[in-house]
Amino acid sequence: MTAKHPNARVAYIAPYLVQARDIAWQYAKEFSRAIPGTTYNETELRVDFPNGARLRLYGSDNYERLRGLGSIQ
Repeated sequence: MTAKHPNARVAYIAPYLVQARDIAWQYAKEFSRAIPGTTYNETELRVDFPNGARLRLYGSDNYERLRGLGSIQ
């Protein structure tokens, strides 16, 4: 919410996607629940914030999926 870039994209990357889900998904939902207008996409493991920012979880086992995402902070 405090990123200076409009529509900021932030990623949490673990060795495997299943590990990212096990380690960080519940925390991401818990800590962002207090922000009104926040939505969650369970399938994509993505949190969308009302200011346009987005947090997404990835696994480095599929590193090709990270190509072309632009600037991840």
